[in-house]
Amino acid sequence: MNDAFQHMKNATTDLFDQYSERVRNMRSFTMNEEGKNPSTVRLRAEEFDGHWFAFPTIFPPKGESSDPNDWTRLEADEQIRDAFRMSIDRNEVFPFGKDSLSAKAFAEGAWKIQE
Repeated sequence: MNDAFQHMKNATTDLFDQYSERVRNMRSFTMNEEGKNPSTVRLRAEEFDGHWFAFPTIFPPKGESSDPNDWTRLEADEQIRDAFRMSIDRNEVFPFGKDSLSAKAFAEGAWKIQE
């Protein structure tokens, strides 16, 4: 585990555990792109108004579909505010306050089960 991930884990274990459990259970299916690992959230960390948040940048359709053509993808830098708004609408935002390091570590995968 790299230093940023360890910082996240040590920052607030309860918060880390709550957020990790929540993100793991947000979606029961994946977006499957040819030649890539399946994805459920593709989190990104950003600062808005002095506070750090992690949030998804890909969003499944209303029905379950693994076809990437059915998913809304807001991954480009110019789409990040739209991704943040959609995450708020879906209750999929993870606030980290002033802790940029934890927000970034979480978005980079600290929430994933380490094998």
